[in-house]
Amino acid sequence: MNALLEPPTNAPYEPLFYPEMPEPWRGLLARFLQYCEKVKIPSKEGGEFLILWDSQRYAIEEVFDGFSKAYGMTGWRLAYAHGPRAIIEEMTKLQQFTYVCAPSIVQHAGIVAWDFDYSSHVADYRRKCDRLYEALKSRYQVTKPGGAFYMFPQAPWGTGSEFVTEAIRNKLLIIPGKTFSRLDTHFRLSFSVDDATLDRGIDILNRLARR
Repeated sequence: MNALLEPPTNAPYEPLFYPEMPEPWRGLLARFLQYCEKVKIPSKEGGEFLILWDSQRYAIEEVFDGFSKAYGMTGWRLAYAHGPRAIIEEMTKLQQFTYVCAPSIVQHAGIVAWDFDYSSHVADYRRKCDRLYEALKSRYQVTKPGGAFYMFPQAPWGTGSEFVTEAIRNKLLIIPGKTFSRLDTHFRLSFSVDDATLDRGIDILNRLARR
């Protein structure tokens, strides 16, 4: 199992929200499940509405999710968990004696949010994802994400940090990949912007790649 983790991988799940695990993690999980009769694997969904294309589910017993990304409730600190009754009951005991409940108005807002149809937003993010991937794939080594609103390309020259510094000089804000990985080879970008800003960012990235 340790051999599957070498050399160091560069596939962080928080910035990419990979619902389908890339190697070597897929192989590692398969072997883990093979040798364990019952495995408890917690999953942080973190914006479930964005994990709707190219999705593959695994044997996950506990799921933790929130309303921040899916429903624009960032900072309201409302979340939920679901899983086996015995685990949820113990979690409830811990919560009752260690945390204060979310404000009642936030809880009511969360209930209403579940009835909101966000399919049009998902379609819009998928369109932006396709647009960005098609525009960059010829000049960057980049994996098309299965959801979310991030990409994690490899810097076409220099380290990830050096490339980010040059992008910022060109008024394009991106994040060095070493924030999410042990390697300083990639950078993270978000396409959660309007189309005009997205196109301007694509132009800058393609211009920098030709350096």
